[in-house]
Amino acid sequence: MVTFYYLIITFVFIYGYHRIHKKYNMYDGPVIPEGWDVNRDWAYWFSFAFIIPIAILVLYAIIQKIKPMEKDRWTYFIKAISLSVIVLFILFSIFNLAYGLSP
Repeated sequence: MVTFYYLIITFVFIYGYHRIHKKYNMYDGPVIPEGWDVNRDWAYWFSFAFIIPIAILVLYAIIQKIKPMEKDRWTYFIKAISLSVIVLFILFSIFNLAYGLSP
């Protein structure tokens, strides 16, 4: 189910990304400023579509991991959540820099 979701989201993102680039002449240039705004917004919303399900899956995996633990349960939980938030924020930033930033 997760694989199917990511396949569909990836296909829709790539299709829209190429349509935006064709419509605003981004492949050959010069590009009007509105083209970069549309491209940035497209990448921004799809970065959420990619990152939020990963965050839910990571949270679920962390909760499943700490259920059987007896001691230091909260310490492990806080460390795992903190590390996950940092990694997901870095992935979110890289995605937006790579696909949504104008040169």
